[in-house]
Amino acid sequence: MPRMSMNKEQQDISKADILIVDDTPINLQLLISVLSKEGYHVRTAYDGYQALESVEEKLPDLILLDVMMPKMNGYETCQRLKAVERTKNIPIIFLSVEDTLNSKMKAFDIGGVDYVTKPFHSREVVARVETHLNLRGMQQQLIEKNTQLEQTTSKLQRQNAILQAQHEATIDGVLVVDENRHVTYYNRRFLTLWNIPTGIAKSRDDNILVEHVLPVIKYPHEFLEKVEYLYKHSNEMIYDEILLKDGRTIERHSAPMLSPTKENYGRVWYFRDITRRKKTEKTLHQRNRELLLINRVGQMFGSSLELDEVLKTALDEIRQLFDVVGASFWLYNHETDELTCQYANGARNEKLIGWCLAANQGITSWVVKNCKSVIVGDAQSEVRHYKEVDRKIGLKVRSILSMPMWAKGDVIGVLNLVDTVVNRFSNDDLSFLEPIVAAAASAIENARLHTAVQQELIERKESEKILEYRLGELETLNLIMQMMTTVTDFDIALQVVASAIVELLNVSYCDIAILNTNKTIITIVAEPTSLYNQLSRIGLTENISGNSALKEVIKTKQSLILTKHEHSAIIPDMYPVLILPLRTRGEVIGVIRLATDQIDREPLNEEVGLAETIAGQVASAVENVRLFEQEQQQRKFAENLRQVSTVLTQSLDLETVLDTLLEYLEKFVPYDSASVLLLEREEFISIKSIRGYEKWTDVELVQNMEFNAKSVASIWQMLTTHQTKLIPDTNQEPTWQHLHGTDYVRNWLGIPLVIEGEAIGCYSVDKAVPNFFTDEHVQFAETIANSASIAIKNARLFNEVQTANRRMHDELALAHDIQQSLLPPSSPEQDWLGTKLVAYTAPARELGGDFYNYHVFGQALGVHKGLRIPEVRSWESEGKYGIVVGDVSGKGVSAALLMATCLAQLDASFAYKFTPAERFVYLDDAIKPYTKPRNQNCAMCYMELEVELQESEDKVVRLCVVNAGGIPPYIKRKDGHVEWYIMGGFALGQGLGSQLGYEEKEIILEKGDMVILTSDGICEANNIHNNLFGFDRLEKSIKSGPISSANALLSHIRYAVMAFVGEAEPHDDMTIVVIQV
Repeated sequence: MPRMSMNKEQQDISKADILIVDDTPINLQLLISVLSKEGYHVRTAYDGYQALESVEEKLPDLILLDVMMPKMNGYETCQRLKAVERTKNIPIIFLSVEDTLNSKMKAFDIGGVDYVTKPFHSREVVARVETHLNLRGMQQQLIEKNTQLEQTTSKLQRQNAILQAQHEATIDGVLVVDENRHVTYYNRRFLTLWNIPTGIAKSRDDNILVEHVLPVIKYPHEFLEKVEYLYKHSNEMIYDEILLKDGRTIERHSAPMLSPTKENYGRVWYFRDITRRKKTEKTLHQRNRELLLINRVGQMFGSSLELDEVLKTALDEIRQLFDVVGASFWLYNHETDELTCQYANGARNEKLIGWCLAANQGITSWVVKNCKSVIVGDAQSEVRHYKEVDRKIGLKVRSILSMPMWAKGDVIGVLNLVDTVVNRFSNDDLSFLEPIVAAAASAIENARLHTAVQQELIERKESEKILEYRLGELETLNLIMQMMTTVTDFDIALQVVASAIVELLNVSYCDIAILNTNKTIITIVAEPTSLYNQLSRIGLTENISGNSALKEVIKTKQSLILTKHEHSAIIPDMYPVLILPLRTRGEVIGVIRLATDQIDREPLNEEVGLAETIAGQVASAVENVRLFEQEQQQRKFAENLRQVSTVLTQSLDLETVLDTLLEYLEKFVPYDSASVLLLEREEFISIKSIRGYEKWTDVELVQNMEFNAKSVASIWQMLTTHQTKLIPDTNQEPTWQHLHGTDYVRNWLGIPLVIEGEAIGCYSVDKAVPNFFTDEHVQFAETIANSASIAIKNARLFNEVQTANRRMHDELALAHDIQQSLLPPSSPEQDWLGTKLVAYTAPARELGGDFYNYHVFGQALGVHKGLRIPEVRSWESEGKYGIVVGDVSGKGVSAALLMATCLAQLDASFAYKFTPAERFVYLDDAIKPYTKPRNQNCAMCYMELEVELQESEDKVVRLCVVNAGGIPPYIKRKDGHVEWYIMGGFALGQGLGSQLGYEEKEIILEKGDMVILTSDGICEANNIHNNLFGFDRLEKSIKSGPISSANALLSHIRYAVMAFVGEAEPHDDMTIVVIQV
């Protein structure tokens, strides 16, 4: 959806009026401070009733609404605002400590636009306020746009009605089709024109309409092709005619409907019956044709092929028909760009015959250059008229008619008619002359062609002798081609070709030789059996460096005719006359050499051309055979590679992978010994697997040998360049170094193992004889190196994962031991003046960091299990107890160590007479050095329980609670009623709590009341369906639990959680503490 621009009022959201509704003063102060700094006008209300009164007095632009408030909560306040038309569109953002899905869904269901959980971040609140103020502004603008759209729609409907009436009144049939080929409009004339029933038209399907009209169209296939073409090329227009089987002609015009941005909305079709008009046009055309086509002129032009006779006859007839002073034919020479008067008649006009006009002289030249006919009413006032013509013929020319003569798309000449009368010629004369001039041009062209044919016949007779001679050569060439493509034994085919060349070119000797890959050696593969070749030379080789003629042919890739002074050492008593290159794909792969025993014999040019044709066929055949052999090798190679890759990936054991690599390598690269070397640390490399060394040396000296890779030049070069290293003969390699026990190695091949651009090692392949390993061996070894590198890396990674898993298991066990050593007994050993406390904790597999602790004021510090703090007594206050449940962020050992730090600092705080809120400020600063570097924190809920005994033996119990990001306590009264005191506060270790302080909550308890504390692992416990246990289920389990004892209620809550979780693995620690007064 396109973005709407905002008006000035919407853009200046900093002046917006915001109402904050919250019963907590510290929250109000924080929000007022944050929003005022952003330039917003802020007002406040402490409950729902004040909020409604404030809104009634003045509508705010946005409301920040707390959920939990006395008198009227946030949900009810929102519902009342949404029920009133005047206030229902005010955006409301809920603020709540509840972070459950149900709470959020309820807020959105009753009309909230956003939901922010406490504690909140100032930047987040500002961002959300700004977002929803912008949204409200755009909604108001959208309402204005909708109003404008309704007005525009009304105007369009009126204009559409006018347009429809116009279409109904036109004589054209109109059809409108949208971009999806659905009919959106048609008029009655369209239905009448095509005889379409109303029922078919109402289908609104363009395809159905097309199918209905196709039977009446004379050429339906062309009609359908054109329709489909226009729908595919949606921006094109068309104007053509359609012939119907009943003889009618329909004029069709179609144009696309385009928006100002060239977006296609469909196509409009107009149809008009033009049958009567076409008949009239046809009649007129026929009459003109009958008038202009004079049978006598046509017979005259076809009576002779002699150019001069044709021109004379035609011009005499034209001058007689028009009765003018003079007429002339001018022929145009394209090469010289001149006009020559070929024939002229009339008074004194004969003087023009043979006269030439340049390209810029007179009206005649203008007609040729512009390819247009021209009529001049008075030549004396025409600047284009060449006055020299008047002097030439001795007359003052006044009227001129000049027409170009066309043949095969070019102007070949000009017909000129002249007269001494002004305005002698008209356009009707031009029309009359057009077919006659066309016929004259055709006659001229035919005469020229006749002359050319006669000349061609003469030349053809001269060529017949040559063709007869070449026929025999072509038959022999055809035989050669058939041999190259049909004979199964390619060597025999080449030998037959060599014999045919000897016979065809009348030479004494011919051989076919093929170059090696490096183009240094040439080998004879075919020669004919003849008087001069009693001993076969097939298989003989020659070094190119010693033959200058061969070097020149290979370099230039051109045939070479040899002189009588040149000869070849492998053809004694013969005189080479011609060397032909075998070229394919721009490269020379061999040669054909021709020789004769005649010292003065030289090949004719025709023989060279024929020989080169044969050489081309031989080269193609040789290349095809090579390609076939390469394809067979590649298939075998691919199959072998697939087998190796499959076997290498079947194991993750490094030793098995390396042994398999060497085993399969030996099958395709026959070696005497081989080894795999892997980089272990920096530049050091060790031999991890060997094969074949037992025959040559002591295996124990080689196995697991480690050395600095830089010390062996060939290995270090291979590892750094990632390039294969092949040493054909180690005795000839200055840089070669024999490792201990490898003196037998003569031919060495090293392949680097590279993965992701990094060398991880190599494998070394040895042979006791030099020059053994071929290019095919190297190619196979290089190809499997990639699969081997991946298999080796996977095996190494598998081993690393196994080691890491064992290390993680040991670490989690240590963390569990640390956690358990720090927790006190699940119930205090001494009496708390009748107050009972029981606790339960269950660590997750990865150890989430839950802990609980309790403290009796006045006892020695550091006495609880796991901590060794010097004995210092807390300040004494009889009957006062501290209880805490906490959860540190992180997992494993780091969480356990932070938990120990938090417990130690909490114990240390008992040496000071702090209020609960002051104790948390102290803890926030005390553990910050440990949490900041690791970005950790500690959520904690702390309570101080004070029991005062009365003289009547009754007791008064006061509970003071402070929260730092933990789960606030639930109170279960002795009558079964459950209360939850929602309290915010920043988690410890972030430094924010020490700056902003913490809120204390005092609760009076009676005998039989219970206090329940839990960690977030209880509410966030999920089952196999990934559903959370949540606060609602926790509260229900507390309500339904027994009130007989703290232990019974704890067991009830615990079993409720375990029944919900089922077989799902807990992802966080779960802790429950229950206190009964």
